[in-house]
Amino acid sequence: MNDLTVVTETSPLALFTRATDVAGVCGEIVKRTARNIQGRKYVQVEGWQSIAAAYGCIASATHVEKVEGGMRAIGELRRASDGAVLGTAEGFVGEDEPTWYGGESRGKTLPKRPEFAIRAMAQTRAISRVCRTAFAFVVVLIDNKLATTPAEEMDAAVLPPEEQSVRFGETVAATIETALKEYGVEKSAILAKANVKDLEEIADEDLPGALKWIKANAKKAAA
Repeated sequence: MNDLTVVTETSPLALFTRATDVAGVCGEIVKRTARNIQGRKYVQVEGWQSIAAAYGCIASATHVEKVEGGMRAIGELRRASDGAVLGTAEGFVGEDEPTWYGGESRGKTLPKRPEFAIRAMAQTRAISRVCRTAFAFVVVLIDNKLATTPAEEMDAAVLPPEEQSVRFGETVAATIETALKEYGVEKSAILAKANVKDLEEIADEDLPGALKWIKANAKKAAA
């Protein structure tokens, strides 16, 4: 046998082939669950976990604890076959994030979220981060337009609170309901605008546009 054609499990060709296979298997899940943030798609925890599973790994979070400045969790990536830890990463929710700990944000006073929700987000960020550390290259193979920064980390960095909430344990419909009440807009108006019969029919990717329309409508009504 020609030595040049021998492919071992650790050879670059074998690794690339496997990554390509995983990208093919997980591509649809990753793209469908990716979050549109200011015009760019970011992979959410469901997408990262699907890639980990395709590699025979389990991503989880542990050591959730209050620390100076916020809540921290440690993400662990383990091989499913023997439980060996392959990587770790930190997930953190800071007290300087009004969406979670309350405070002033863009002219609004936000309440502090329940502690279980803060702990849950720290774990979610930890899981996404440890998977990102190991598998960012797979995301690039799936679609080079996908960002590899976890969506959960981008939320607090760039989105106003009303556009973040859908990713923090609420549904699209619940988020829109809240905005309708806040801005005094009738539900029938947004249903007609979106050409749907129920708020549940509004897709995740249409949420930012719906919220912007609600706010614009309220301003026009007030004027």
